[in-house]
Amino acid sequence: MNIRIRLSSWVVAPAALLACALLGACRPRASSGNAPAGASSSLKAPKFRCNLLLGVAVTSEWFDAGFEHVVDDARWEAITKPHTSLSEWADPNDPVWSLPPTSACAERATMPDRVLFTAMKWEYKSADEWVAGLRGVVSAIVGHFPEVREIDLLTMIRAPHNASCGNQMSVVEPFVDEAVARVAAEQPALVKVGAKLEAPTCELFKNGGPHFTDAGRAQIAQYVGAFYAAER
Repeated sequence: MNIRIRLSSWVVAPAALLACALLGACRPRASSGNAPAGASSSLKAPKFRCNLLLGVAVTSEWFDAGFEHVVDDARWEAITKPHTSLSEWADPNDPVWSLPPTSACAERATMPDRVLFTAMKWEYKSADEWVAGLRGVVSAIVGHFPEVREIDLLTMIRAPHNASCGNQMSVVEPFVDEAVARVAAEQPALVKVGAKLEAPTCELFKNGGPHFTDAGRAQIAQYVGAFYAAER
């Protein structure tokens, strides 16, 4: 299976990624660059030594359900807390910033070079509200992790085709995507639009979303892990 994936504003095809993950075929390609004389081809060095994922309870559902069995566990860690929305993360003094990461990176655990933030704030109903919140988050991330080289702004994992599975919380509204794009455009060298990942089927959601069933957590962990395992 020939899959090329990078962080962008693309919506990633869930069926292909899930099949790739379950078949164990989602692995970084060997480098096509010049290898030292007499040496066999080898994988390119990872771009980031420590990837810190920030999020809420839904984020931890798949991170703790096998995600790190698919990616390089030594380079991934997470800080998640239930009911900690965009407004809390935008406050650099909120207690969430003092939490230690789960499954700390082998290197740079306290000073990650990439931070991925999963945004959630159901009460915000306009792009301007989201822009203000996301700007605060970016500022807080830089303040706490001044050596960060990339910040990826992620949205919640969407229902298939971003159409409700019975709960509107399984849908990412257009104004949220607009806000993410606007904030990323303000600092394009640092801030990126994260992948817009969709659940392969509605059956993975509990009561229509945004939380996952126990079986759904494991499948989403494989699906999201396949995406990031393919990065180089």
